[in-house]
Amino acid sequence: MSSTSEVLSLPMQPHWDEFQTLIDTEQSLHPFCEALAQRLMTCVDADACGIYLKLTESDTLKQVYLTSGAHFTPSAYLHRGQLHLDTGQLFIPLSSGDQIFGVVALRTVNREVLQAQQAKLARTAFKTSLKLHSMINEQRLNRKIRVMNEHLLSYETDPDGHIIDVSQALTEELGVTKQALLGENETHLFTHASIENDDKGQVLKLSSPNGNPLWLRSNKVLSYDFFGEQHGHYHLYENITDLKQAELRSITDELTGLYNRRYFNQRFPGDIDRAVRYSEIVAFIIVDIDNFKKYNDTYGHQAGDTALVTVARTLHECFRRKGDYVFRLGGEEFGVICNVTQAQDAETLANIACEKVAALQMPHTGNPHHVVTISCGVATVDAQHPADSNELYKMADQALYAAKNEGRNRVKVSGADDDIEFF
Repeated sequence: MSSTSEVLSLPMQPHWDEFQTLIDTEQSLHPFCEALAQRLMTCVDADACGIYLKLTESDTLKQVYLTSGAHFTPSAYLHRGQLHLDTGQLFIPLSSGDQIFGVVALRTVNREVLQAQQAKLARTAFKTSLKLHSMINEQRLNRKIRVMNEHLLSYETDPDGHIIDVSQALTEELGVTKQALLGENETHLFTHASIENDDKGQVLKLSSPNGNPLWLRSNKVLSYDFFGEQHGHYHLYENITDLKQAELRSITDELTGLYNRRYFNQRFPGDIDRAVRYSEIVAFIIVDIDNFKKYNDTYGHQAGDTALVTVARTLHECFRRKGDYVFRLGGEEFGVICNVTQAQDAETLANIACEKVAALQMPHTGNPHHVVTISCGVATVDAQHPADSNELYKMADQALYAAKNEGRNRVKVSGADDDIEFF
């Protein structure tokens, strides 16, 4: 600090002065600072001015106004309620409470004029601090509101469930206008969405405007009015599409689009446990394309891949009820887990799948039936006939082995003597 510097302790009395009109009328930060600088330079006969403010929650002072060609280094030794004069430079602290949020710097200050204007400057500093602090807070609030509006998927409802506000981000994600949603009941917002629950809350799956799947995880919090009374709800959504797509890729067979062996290993034991616990019937069906090695040898692996995709699509069409899961277990082998009301239902569904694959009439000269066919092994588990995942898999595999031995293109049920053959 220079030896010529000094601190002027001034009373900060909150009286209105000639800056009142400026303080009352100007609402924009930068025009206000420019006008303030011009008025202050006139008052103390200064030739330059700089205004520095903490516009964010950080401690960094940002220059918001500076006379052309001027340069200031705001002093670190500023205290609330004190004007700091250092070698012709005057630093006026701007404070709120105990925190200094800005500095006004003036250059080549006339000391005699300053002595005459001390009280006026003190009052101006006080009132300017209030004005600028209000402006900064409003700017911060508006910035946060803008960021939330542009990036946060949200809407607000009144106590009756009618939408009273909706963010720009959500309207863009859904491909609708804000005007179309305001006043509508929130039940109309996601009418075509499927809803599921994960360990973090409710997840909605719907189609985006471009037709691609969209997953949103929802959260609902109460909103209150100024009197602390419940006013409705805020509904917040997190776009977890990328996460869900990554999860799907990790459990999906790349060639066929069915679930893969990894997901089968995850689901299979849990589905069996639930069936036994809740007295349900779960069926497991192993499906194998007949003489598939000969198909590849005859038609080539590219044609073999096409056949795999076609059979996979057919199986998916046959087992598409809620609770049905179709897997590619490896090679030409597929697996189906399904809930049924009677054990015989699983056999019926497997027979339908056999019929539909054969009806595709895909030529296969290496197969006795001359077209691509499948064989199925079926096994079921329930509370009266419990089994663990290894036992159920072995039962279905043995039934499949029996179907192969008895001529293929058929369904064999574990523990049953009858089979059904087509053609």
